[in-house]
Amino acid sequence: MPRDPDVLAGFDPAFMKQPRATGAVIGQALSDPGFVLCFTLDEADHALPLMTREGVGNLPHVRASNDFIASRAAAIRHMIERRTQSRQGRWMSVTLREGAMGYLRLRQIALVAGDLATVEKQIADVLGLEICYRDPGVGKYGLHNALFAMSGTFLEVVSPLTDGTAGGRYLERRKGDGGYMYIVDCDDLERRRAHFTSMAVRLVQDIKSGDEVSTSEALHLHPKDTGGCLLSVDRHSGGADLLGGYHWAGPSWQDKDRSKTVQAITGARMQCDDPSATADRWSRLLERPVRRDGEIWTIELDNARARFSPLEDDRGEGLSAVRLACRNANAILANAQKAGVRIGEVPSGSFVELCGTRFVLA
Repeated sequence: MPRDPDVLAGFDPAFMKQPRATGAVIGQALSDPGFVLCFTLDEADHALPLMTREGVGNLPHVRASNDFIASRAAAIRHMIERRTQSRQGRWMSVTLREGAMGYLRLRQIALVAGDLATVEKQIADVLGLEICYRDPGVGKYGLHNALFAMSGTFLEVVSPLTDGTAGGRYLERRKGDGGYMYIVDCDDLERRRAHFTSMAVRLVQDIKSGDEVSTSEALHLHPKDTGGCLLSVDRHSGGADLLGGYHWAGPSWQDKDRSKTVQAITGARMQCDDPSATADRWSRLLERPVRRDGEIWTIELDNARARFSPLEDDRGEGLSAVRLACRNANAILANAQKAGVRIGEVPSGSFVELCGTRFVLA
C-alpha cells in the first residue's frame, strides 16, 4: 500500500478483520480537520458499513459532533460508492479538508392540509411539538402555514386560503391531506442549479429571502421532472450548522425546538407509479447512489434517507410516510391513542397517522 505523510488511515484485508481497531482508526481520521484515507477498491467494501450514521455513532475517538462526523462519513461513502461502481483503477484515496466539504441534508418535510388548525393541534398533541413560526411569505401562494422544529429539521403544514392554489389542486389530486414536499439543503447551490439545467429540469421557483438574522434560497424543481413529490434544494445562511439561520422558520425557531418526545426527521418515503425509475431520477438529480432492497429503493443523504416504493393505495403518487427519530416513542403512541389518531405497525416500527401521512417512530 502506498504511504504518504498525509495518510492518516489505511486499510488492508488483515486490518479490516479487526473491527475495534478499524473503528478506532476511522473514528480518529473522521475527527481530524484534514485527512486522507487510502485503500484498494476491494477493501472499500469492508469500509462501507462503517461509513453510515449508525456505524460512525459507535466509533471510538470521535471528538467532533455527531452531525459533523455523520456528514464527513456520508461524503466518503458517496465517493466510495461512485468510484467502486465504475471500478476505475486499483487504488482509491479520499481527501476531505475542514471547510471544503460539501453537504446534502434533509431539512424539511412539508404536508398539505385542508384544515390547518385541526392538523397543527394533532401534531402538537401527539408529537409534543411547538409551532416555531408562521411564515407570512407563503401568503403570496394563497396559503397559510405552521412550522415545527426538531434539532434543525422541520415539519411544515400548509393549507389553502383561496381557490386555485397549487396546494388546493394537490389536495384534490391526492384525495385529501398528505405529504407535499421533500426539502434538502446544500452549500453549492450554483453548481446544482447548473446541474439541473444540464438535465433539462424545469424550476418552478428560484427564490431568495432574508433579513438581518438569516437568509435562505430555494430551487423548487418541477414535479413532472422529478416524480415522487415536489423536491426543493435550498441553501441557508446557517451553513453546516443545523442550529444556525433558517429563514423559512423565523428568527428564533431555536427557542421552540425543545420536544421531549421527538428528536429529528430522518427520512421520508414516496409511493410511486414506477419507483425504480423515480429513484433513479432522484439519484441523478441529487448525485447520490441508489440501492434496492426488495420493493424499496433508498437514497442516503448525510442525515436522512429518501425512499421510493410502489403504490399502496388509490391516492396516486406522493409522499406517504415520514420517519422520526424519537426520544420517547411510547409517549407518542399514548398521546395518539388519547387523541383518537390512527396507530399501526409496519416492518420498520410503529406509526401514527397525521395529515394523511404515516409517521414511523424509530
